[in-house]
Amino acid sequence: MMCGAKRLSAAPDLRRPITLSVLHDIIRALPFVCRSFYQQKLFSLMFLMAFHAFLRIGEITIRNKQENHNLIYLENLTLKNFDSGNPYLILKMSNFKHNLSKQPVQLQILSQVEPDFCPVKKMREFLELRGKAAGTLFCYRDTRPIQRSEFCNILTLALSSAKYDTKFYKSHSFRIGAATTAHMIGIPDSKIRTMGRWHSDSYNRKVQGHSTETKCDMQNKIVDCRHLNLTIIPSHLPIHAISIDLSRNSIQIVKGFTFQYFKNLTELNLGNNLIQSIDKNAFHELHRLQSLHLDHNFLQVLPIPMFDNLVCLQHLWIYHNKLQNHQIDQMKEMSKILSLRTIYFETYPDFKFPSKWSTLSNLTDLEIFPRSAKVQFSKEMFVHIKMMPIMSLHLDRVPSISDDFFEYFPKLDSISLWLGNDLPKNPIDQVFRSFGVLKSRNMTNIEIAYSRFVNGFTLNQNRLKYLWSICLKRLTLHDLYIKDILIYAMQVFSVRSTCLEYLEIANNILLDSGGSLITILQNFKNLKVLKITSNWRRSRRKRSQPSRLFSFVLPKTLEELYIEDNLAGDMVNINFINGHNLRVLSFKDSEIWSCECSFAGVLNVEYFDMSGWTCEKLSINLLYGFPNLKTLKASGSLQGHGFVNTAKAGSFLSKNRRLQDINPSSNRISTIPKGLSLR
Repeated sequence: MMCGAKRLSAAPDLRRPITLSVLHDIIRALPFVCRSFYQQKLFSLMFLMAFHAFLRIGEITIRNKQENHNLIYLENLTLKNFDSGNPYLILKMSNFKHNLSKQPVQLQILSQVEPDFCPVKKMREFLELRGKAAGTLFCYRDTRPIQRSEFCNILTLALSSAKYDTKFYKSHSFRIGAATTAHMIGIPDSKIRTMGRWHSDSYNRKVQGHSTETKCDMQNKIVDCRHLNLTIIPSHLPIHAISIDLSRNSIQIVKGFTFQYFKNLTELNLGNNLIQSIDKNAFHELHRLQSLHLDHNFLQVLPIPMFDNLVCLQHLWIYHNKLQNHQIDQMKEMSKILSLRTIYFETYPDFKFPSKWSTLSNLTDLEIFPRSAKVQFSKEMFVHIKMMPIMSLHLDRVPSISDDFFEYFPKLDSISLWLGNDLPKNPIDQVFRSFGVLKSRNMTNIEIAYSRFVNGFTLNQNRLKYLWSICLKRLTLHDLYIKDILIYAMQVFSVRSTCLEYLEIANNILLDSGGSLITILQNFKNLKVLKITSNWRRSRRKRSQPSRLFSFVLPKTLEELYIEDNLAGDMVNINFINGHNLRVLSFKDSEIWSCECSFAGVLNVEYFDMSGWTCEKLSINLLYGFPNLKTLKASGSLQGHGFVNTAKAGSFLSKNRRLQDINPSSNRISTIPKGLSLR
């Protein structure tokens, strides 16, 4: 009775649900908060499974060594139909809270449409990294179970990075969000109770408590109604608003004349909802509207006159809907928006650009989202139109691309190609050959990213030769599973790429050449920024023999150098040659076992990041080579056991008199050496 009274008088539950939209946002944030490629894949999968399988925190993490009786093990998982077109997962749950009958329960986790947020695809990718060693399903590389504190810490960092208030979201928010989402899409309560393995109907309070929130945040003329589980558009919104964000809710219908009094509205976001129908007069009187988000909904058709009054519309997001059967009519309708500058849309097999798009003289940015692996980017798309004045082109998935595709974009300045992690064949050779028609062109940016794990490849001369003939300023290669970079090919590339100012190679699997790449840096004539980050190597955890001196020969023009989550070994003395223009230096998240080292040749560096270093003791002259240092980052490291020479520890920062910002948070510091900040 006393326990019941406590529950009745308890404070209200402030935890908010992690709905699908929140889930996607925090997964997108993981690359910015995780220290390694493995950790990113691990927590991405843990978040997805916690949501789609209604998992409790005690089923995926431990608090101490004794608390492991409810953990899910690798043997509890079965992969089904992975050789067919409809794969799914089976989780056999034998031990879980409230299982009074001790009977096992089987949970079926289905594939999701979006590959980046599909628990089935992510499980397969993770298992390729994890291996087949017995133990808990979610584990560190050495098969130890995941600590609850680390899971909660990564969740908090991801929420913060995605701009959510962390005090309202906890680990249990995944279960609340899963139940709330299931309730909103009409799944019967009895089925939700079974899916979540609830012993009572207590989950109903959480679901109902989070399905009626309607309070929008209104500041000045900006209205924010995100993440409120709205099913209809509120009627109390201020008509003087210039921006209204209704994204990430559960709105299903946009009725006619809903926004007719919002004369000053310039931005409207209805993305990430459940919208199936929009009335032809829904946007009536929005003559000043410039940006319209309709993406990530369930629209099958758009009313023909819907765009007629949007005379100022410049940016339109309409991808991730179900417009396949009316694609031609929709594309023709969009050609009426003469003010259009940017459009995000999806394509299906046999898509062709309509001839009326030749009237869109202001259209400069195009983002295409193929919804089928059979889409081919080729000249067949241009049967009705000869060329397009596009300057920036993004292809969200590249099943196939012809050698002459870019010929039809004579003004192209920026290309972003996300290959797709669900394609049966790797289109990487087609991609590099397609750059052949850009020979001798001046271009600002080329990005190639997001391939499939089994589609790893070697970056060789036959591929790089198509890039060095372009006067390219910025090149980014990330999440491609590059297995190796042939040094001779990169050496030729560095000599011939005379226009290159920015180079990033990140989140790949460089088996051997990660360090060798540094040896040819000096060949780049105009390089200003170099990023080599999170390129996992199988050999990187083997401790190397300490050397007395390691030299980096830099391009004379280099201003920023990032070698993060990519180094492993003992550092003694590091000498930078040609480092007089260097202003930013980051060795963040490196496995540095010995910090008895010093730096030379970096007199003008103003920002240094040593966060995440694994060495416990520091040399007192570690930072002597940075007399102009203004910002020092050293968070999340193992420092705190002291200095090599404790007698002179107070002089550690004696040469850095221009320091303005120091961040040594999340370390093991127990005492501060006397005189450390005196100067």
